[in-house]
Amino acid sequence: MSDLSSTNGTFVNGNPVTAPVKLETGDVIDVGPAKLKIELLSDIDSKTNLQLVGTRFDPITTSCIVTVLVADIVGYTKLSELLPPEDVTRTLQYWFERMTQIIGEYDGKVDKYMGDCVMAFWRGTDLNARILAIEAAKAAVEMKKETRLLSESPKWLHGDAYDWDCRVSLNTGQVMIGTVGARGSRDYTVLGDTVNVAFRLNTVAGARGYDFVLGDTTAKHINEIFKPIKLGPVELKGRSKKAIAYTLPETF
Repeated sequence: MSDLSSTNGTFVNGNPVTAPVKLETGDVIDVGPAKLKIELLSDIDSKTNLQLVGTRFDPITTSCIVTVLVADIVGYTKLSELLPPEDVTRTLQYWFERMTQIIGEYDGKVDKYMGDCVMAFWRGTDLNARILAIEAAKAAVEMKKETRLLSESPKWLHGDAYDWDCRVSLNTGQVMIGTVGARGSRDYTVLGDTVNVAFRLNTVAGARGYDFVLGDTTAKHINEIFKPIKLGPVELKGRSKKAIAYTLPETF
């Protein structure tokens, strides 16, 4: 199934269709106000085998180059512990909305939200990987600025005592991209070491107190514009080899 640039977009299991998706029994399609639940004839004719079929999934994946962005809220656990949950949740929801808008303005796609974290990616090829890494970095800087403004605005009721701040990591490399998961609850996502490293770099940012931490390839792509500062080799949890990491100058 594909979406041919429809006005409102097409969604499978709540995820936007941005590449061909193979439909399975149990998938739910949203097109405008209409909602369709898929039941394939091959499955109707073999009800006795549904239990077995339900454990099998033929994923649709493609290898490509992406820049992955991971952003999360600094000190979110502490904020959740000390402050009214409705205040924190309301502000987090607004933050997600603004971050999603900014990512879209720089031609990125949100992959998922996890707790206080948003993950996005910029999909490209060898030919435009540099341009997309620059767009991702611009989005990261804009997200940081917007978060600071939010912290000082009336939308964050506790700005006099607690900052609402974020940290961002970026990493560029090869991934597999496509639909994965069990029948009826599949996601369109990116998978691979590039994604794992992006999350580990975000952990480094938190441990060292940096606003931004970048992977080596991302830093090389954006060097001419952003002049990233080399942090040197850093240990990443779960990896045997250290990674070369960078941060952005304080002017950003």
